[in-house]
Amino acid sequence: MKTFTRLLAFLSPLRWRIALAILLGSVMLVSSISLFGMAAYLIAAAALGPLLVLLSIPIYLVQTMGIVRATSRYVERLVSHNTTLRLLAHLRVWAYKRIEPQAPAHLLVHRSGDLLARLVADIEDLQNVYLRVVSPMVVALVISLFTFGIFSIFSPELAWVALAFLATAGLGVPCLSAWLSRGLGKQQVAARAALNTQVVDGLQGIQDVLAFGRSQAQLEGLAACDRALGRVQRRMATITGLQSALGDLLMNTAMWVLIILAIPMVATRYIDGVYLGVIGLLILASFEAVQPLAPAFQGLGHSLTAAERVFAVTDAPPPVVESDTPQPVQVNPGGYTLSFEQVHFTYLPGEREVLSDISFELRQGLRVAIVGPSGAGKSTLVRLALRFRDPTSGIICLNGQDIRPYNLRELRELVGVVAQDTYIFNDTLRANL
Repeated sequence: MKTFTRLLAFLSPLRWRIALAILLGSVMLVSSISLFGMAAYLIAAAALGPLLVLLSIPIYLVQTMGIVRATSRYVERLVSHNTTLRLLAHLRVWAYKRIEPQAPAHLLVHRSGDLLARLVADIEDLQNVYLRVVSPMVVALVISLFTFGIFSIFSPELAWVALAFLATAGLGVPCLSAWLSRGLGKQQVAARAALNTQVVDGLQGIQDVLAFGRSQAQLEGLAACDRALGRVQRRMATITGLQSALGDLLMNTAMWVLIILAIPMVATRYIDGVYLGVIGLLILASFEAVQPLAPAFQGLGHSLTAAERVFAVTDAPPPVVESDTPQPVQVNPGGYTLSFEQVHFTYLPGEREVLSDISFELRQGLRVAIVGPSGAGKSTLVRLALRFRDPTSGIICLNGQDIRPYNLRELRELVGVVAQDTYIFNDTLRANL
């Protein structure tokens, strides 16, 4: 529930667009139900052979409802998709702003393929909370009340029966679907992330894979991840088919039950016989509002799991915190000197020290080689100099001054680094440098 509440907070800037989309969706379904009802009335009334002039108003209403339905449907789709795309843009910008201060230190704990899945596929899944849960639930509630009011005109008994069937299809089937799908959402997200990780790692390390003859093992790993994802998707598809069948069964059962209940009322002239077909088609059209809820509840666990994975990255604290009043780096015409003074560093508390009592001085213009085996801490020295992390103890100085009070952007502009995994952007050489 906490995750769902956090997701709802992202809808606040778009609340008026969402309200408009819900209004248009409700208008579309009201016009659709009215169209079915008026069409059934028109056919039944025409069969009784009244004067054509008496049917002119129903004919005009059918035409009007058809136009309103098509127009509202188009505009609702336009507004809904515009809102969804704005929501996705907001989520992506928000996520980037949250993880940018963590780069590269905290992002190294995630495999690149998994991180890519979190920031692309998982964020994209969050749109379903609005598109398939929030908006359809509100529209279904509005249409259920509208249908109850329409059937109340014929008979309170018919109104309550219709509402019971709509509630069963709109609440019972979705809850059953969610219960049957429990845990599958997490499994699907995890399986998809594992497959993405396997693909990205294989592509990034393809030279090593080929050089050491591990291509077959890599392909077998990909196939295993694909099979795991396929198993979860097949189970989800089975539940989807079951809920679809239950929805259709309830819809057709509701139609026959209401017609059977209405027949004695027609026989006693409590209801005019011309409305018997109207009753059947009204309930059929009303189910259009509640049938999307079952797949929405089924996929809700998937979306919540995706949200938890995104929040796990975005909620991590930044490895370094810039001062509230950062100091500008003092310009030194004579050059800069970077010095490490008794620096110790560990990546995690309790682990072996990567750097232990390191002290040295690096003057601008000098060539200094720091050598050592892989894992000795050479890259760590660079990260500390750029203040991607802070030392566990000791200080790093620039021209004799501790670098921690300095403006991070200015500090990093003084140090040029060519790393092993440097990215070349689709831009000019000057911009890349």
